[in-house]
Amino acid sequence: MTDDPLEFFMERAAIIEFDGGSPRHEAEFRAAVLTVRFCDTRGLDKPEHPLIWFCTLNRVYWSAETEKPESGWKPWS
Repeated sequence: MTDDPLEFFMERAAIIEFDGGSPRHEAEFRAAVLTVRFCDTRGLDKPEHPLIWFCTLNRVYWSAETEKPESGWKPWS
């Protein structure tokens, strides 16, 4: 496994798209969420990528329970 977050992101996106059969936009979003977790758990800087920035800003994370991306962001009431 690599310690390069951008390479991790690109590999995850390809695996999710081609092996998982997901559309590219969904594969890249899921890969971005996984990359944020990858960086956070290893203390690495997040790569410059719009989706990764979006996930970080909106506190999107990967839920082990649902095995899907979820958000800690709550809209204004």
